[in-house]
Amino acid sequence: MQHVARALVELGGRMTYFKMTKLMYLVDLFALQRLGHTVASDIYLRQVDGPWPPSLDKALSAMQGYEVRRFFVRSLPVVAPGPSPRFEAQLDDRVLEIIVDVHKKYGALSNSAIKTAVYLTDPMQFILREESKGRDMRKKPVLYKDKTAAQIDKA
Repeated sequence: MQHVARALVELGGRMTYFKMTKLMYLVDLFALQRLGHTVASDIYLRQVDGPWPPSLDKALSAMQGYEVRRFFVRSLPVVAPGPSPRFEAQLDDRVLEIIVDVHKKYGALSNSAIKTAVYLTDPMQFILREESKGRDMRKKPVLYKDKTAAQIDKA
């Protein structure tokens, strides 16, 4: 997770924590589609603003002040490249290609536009359909252990 987060921050520079969570989700969704497995987190839970990887906070905290800086801008949490990295992102070329593809396609989007893009993905569409039927999908997995919400629900 730290290597993917570091690569995203190196590519995108300063971004909101919200955007970081959505880019991480998209990287893992694309990795699942292309490679058959996720590469950053094994779980993304349904939250009010979309998929969220619970272990991202811990991963970023471990890199705070070195690989990343976390701070607030107008009460929004922000992530930026750190002043003294201790490691370089060590990722497989296929994973790097996915990260670059995700960043090219979604990296420049506003928070609201990336939220829309994420909500249009198949796993989130499944979640939204279930919620429209009255199911409480809060804190349910959107991705979990290389499966999408629809695959998990069938199990």
